[in-house]
Amino acid sequence: MKSLNLLASSLTCIIILGGCKSGNSVLDEEKIIGTYVRQWEGVQTHAYSDRVLGKYFIKDTIFVTKKTDGYGITNRRWKNNDYDTLGWRSSENFIKPHTATFDKIDTTLNSPMSMYPPMILDLQKGLLYTSSKRTDPYTKID
Repeated sequence: MKSLNLLASSLTCIIILGGCKSGNSVLDEEKIIGTYVRQWEGVQTHAYSDRVLGKYFIKDTIFVTKKTDGYGITNRRWKNNDYDTLGWRSSENFIKPHTATFDKIDTTLNSPMSMYPPMILDLQKGLLYTSSKRTDPYTKID
């Protein structure tokens, strides 16, 4: 009888611990996937005369989605100049679409392609960094 109680206690402990472990994985995944944005502005000068033309505004968005083999990373960038009438228009994407895996130890999204450095995630603050210097973070909006 004692061995049955011990076995039942052990199984209960394993089930509880196993449940916690998988719950954390789902929670981490929910913190990883989403839309991350960054905006900035600057001054545009004429290429030959250095005359100030006006200001430009950039909206940069990184989308992280769940894939069967990891995470999908895509990027959209829009630009608007206050010195022309073109309005918001698509700009060159900084990051080409690719897949990445998540490293729980250093909380990075790592691409198998060497041309993309790891993206660092701060899961507590909802921030994504595209540089190891941790400057100019993208903020998660969903």
